[in-house]
Amino acid sequence: MLDWNSFVKIATTRGKTIFRDVVLRAKLCANWGYGLLGKEPPFKLTFMDKVGRGRSKLGRLFRILPATVKAAVIATGVIFSLLLVFGKGFDAEGVTTEFWGLLAEIIVLGIVVFYVSSKSEQSQFVQAQYDLIDDFKYWESDEAKSRILGAMRRLQRLGISKFDLCGIRMSSVKVKEYGISDLRGSELSGKHWMSSIGIRTDSKFNNIDFDDCYLAGVKFSISTSISISGQRTSLSPNRGAYIDCSFRHCDMTGCSFDEAILEATEKPAKDGDRYDYIADNDDGSPAYAQVEYGEFYEANLSNASFVRAELRNIDFRQCFNVETADFAGAVGLETCVFDTDAQKEAILTQSKQEVA
Repeated sequence: MLDWNSFVKIATTRGKTIFRDVVLRAKLCANWGYGLLGKEPPFKLTFMDKVGRGRSKLGRLFRILPATVKAAVIATGVIFSLLLVFGKGFDAEGVTTEFWGLLAEIIVLGIVVFYVSSKSEQSQFVQAQYDLIDDFKYWESDEAKSRILGAMRRLQRLGISKFDLCGIRMSSVKVKEYGISDLRGSELSGKHWMSSIGIRTDSKFNNIDFDDCYLAGVKFSISTSISISGQRTSLSPNRGAYIDCSFRHCDMTGCSFDEAILEATEKPAKDGDRYDYIADNDDGSPAYAQVEYGEFYEANLSNASFVRAELRNIDFRQCFNVETADFAGAVGLETCVFDTDAQKEAILTQSKQEVA
């Protein structure tokens, strides 16, 4: 246990070291400033100042080296010192030259080894997080949900946005609250039928809030059906189900909801019911604020695909570029709402087109 006297001694020594370092840095700053003005530096560094400065730089360099390289440097220095002290008639100048050359090689090699090792460790860490997601995504529980979202958050911090959640069951989550805001290129449900034989790949999301996330190119569901004698036949049950999910303020460019089930348990609010009275304007007229928002409010659906999707009570009002989305073969559009009747009619006409 550290007693008071020992503590005072350590604190005093540390304080003196810090004070000397501060004074040295002040001298260096003053000399640098005078040098910029073309004047003679006011302070001359003593031998101990130069030693301390060099030792500080070497110390910072030494700290970043791997333990094995540190040991090699120390061992080389010890051997050189022993030869210098106890060796008889050996070429000190030649050994010194070789020593510094060897030391430089060790440091360069150490930096390379350190870089490769850190990359290897990161790769192992990333794979461990992906394995954790795979291990828990077939388990429907709060613990599994927390572990999966935690792994996704850790990968997100490394700049990774692509995840494979095919086969998951998840409910009641606000994705962005877990530090996840980018799912570009992820697969949330469905695989090619050859990859899904004997494996559950259809996902079910209930009351999931994807708001404010980057969802470009996300495969929410993919089509696995083929045409046999003019009839569409599904090769695997890969339909992703999204019940009471929201995608507000999302960039969903090029995403796929092919053959997905998109459902809102409540019917969309009527235009008049989406606004509530809040106060009177200065001229006495009533002021209203929007209180009801659709599932795709201000989402960008440019080139999104809803081919053969099953839609119920989905509100597409106030979203962007819905007219560029593909609704061929989609059903249930009569229960959905759009900004205008003409827009809805055009999309209903498109849905009746034959799927290639």
